[in-house]
Amino acid sequence: AWEFAFAVLALAGFFTSIVNAPMQSLVTLRIPREVRTQGMAAFAVFQCIGSPIGLLLAGWALARYDTHSVLAVVLALVTIAAATFVGASFVERATLRAAASLDSPA
Repeated sequence: AWEFAFAVLALAGFFTSIVNAPMQSLVTLRIPREVRTQGMAAFAVFQCIGSPIGLLLAGWALARYDTHSVLAVVLALVTIAAATFVGASFVERATLRAAASLDSPA
């Protein structure tokens, strides 16, 4: 059973790294240039606050539930978050293409 959990976690780690780099770029580029410094600082503060909270929640969950259940929930949340990001990217790309086709002369 540990082989399956190892394989799933390895795949999740691989695909999460593929999503994280573009996500950071998009977050940076979506913030208007005039407030980008403040926006990135706020983003870093939330990340620094969220990381220990995540560790506390993981510790709490591991103390009350079995490891398999906790890992299943974490993997499900990571998968949902990545799928949401990818889906939103496809919607945005389709919207931008539609707007570009309306702006171009026929």
